[in-house]
Amino acid sequence: MGIQGLCYGQKENRRDVFWSGSCDDGCRRLAELLDWEHELDQLVQECEVKFKVKPK
Repeated sequence: MGIQGLCYGQKENRRDVFWSGSCDDGCRRLAELLDWEHELDQLVQECEVKFKVKPK
C-alpha cells in the first residue's frame, strides 16, 4: 500500500478507481463485468435467508 493515498485523475494511475453510484450498484456492475452475476445472486439469496432480511 502506498503512502500517497488515492491517485484519481493522475495519468500514471493504474489501480485507483472511483464509482459515483451506490455500493450495491457498483458491486452489481463489477459482478456483471466479471461474469459473476450468478454467484452474486446466490450469495445475496443465502444472506437474505441467513440474516432474515427482506429482498430489495
